[in-house]
Amino acid sequence: MARLHLPVAINTFGSWSRMAAALGVADLREHAQRIRELVKPEVPKGLWAKVQMLPAGRARPRAAATLRGKPPCQEVVLRGDEVDLTRLPVLRTWPQDGGPFITMPMVITRDPETGVQNIGMYRMQVYGPRSTGMHWQRHKGGAAHFRAYRKRGERMPVVALGGDPATMYTPTAPLPPGIDEYLFGGFLRREPVYTAKALTADLDIPAQAEIVLEGYVDPSEEFAIEGPFGDHTGFYTLEEPYPTFHVETVTMRRNAIYPATLSGVHRWRTCTWGVRPSAFSCRWRSSPCRRSWITTCLRRESFTIWSLFPFASSFPATRTR
Repeated sequence: MARLHLPVAINTFGSWSRMAAALGVADLREHAQRIRELVKPEVPKGLWAKVQMLPAGRARPRAAATLRGKPPCQEVVLRGDEVDLTRLPVLRTWPQDGGPFITMPMVITRDPETGVQNIGMYRMQVYGPRSTGMHWQRHKGGAAHFRAYRKRGERMPVVALGGDPATMYTPTAPLPPGIDEYLFGGFLRREPVYTAKALTADLDIPAQAEIVLEGYVDPSEEFAIEGPFGDHTGFYTLEEPYPTFHVETVTMRRNAIYPATLSGVHRWRTCTWGVRPSAFSCRWRSSPCRRSWITTCLRRESFTIWSLFPFASSFPATRTR
């Protein structure tokens, strides 16, 4: 089949001004201030002080709303032999990359025990027309759901896609446990994130998404080698075994735009992308946990975000990192 002639939106978070525009503000500190006002524990004294807090109620996160009718992200539906990821403009950025990588997905999974949905951003190396790697590290939400499905001996439904910039940011946000990504997306957008049901899985997807990949990960299947990958550290991440994502259905807008980003040294988007969460996370963590410090260290090659705070770990040796 011929390649799909889709425009590629890239470097949308490549500068402070673009990041602010993507998140709907003139300055990123506006959202940090809104979060601080939202989570501060102090209750004002006196009637007038409480009345003055009423406008803040309008700034609270808004729950996702289900879109009625056919969502834009399902205007085009490809199934079976029509599915061919090699037709998409997936990028191979660096000479020693193991192949083309989907670098800006929203990977949606659901906990089989609690029903709670998680959205993560994990790179996906395209192996062939209907399969990719799924690079979720063991401490990520998607990996936790994977382990739960493996215990149950069941296939794990997974959806990967791209949406509007504010919603695409939410998988990378340093949210506290239990905070829904769509809820936070509504907070950033100042309006609800409209959702729809995936065609082949019980998963809620952004109705305004550009491209949706629906499929599954089989926990009983042997892991495949993923990588190398030119990463944000300025070095290659070496080959490692990860689960395989099998794509069964692709849906998209009629005039879809393929979202992508470049990982690499600071001249690329990674520097500003990496620094951005620190402005938000210090607000999330500093109010309920006073003994916490967050800083961003910029090097000529890349960035590092350090968070120092008390915590309980579920994984051995994490405290020594």
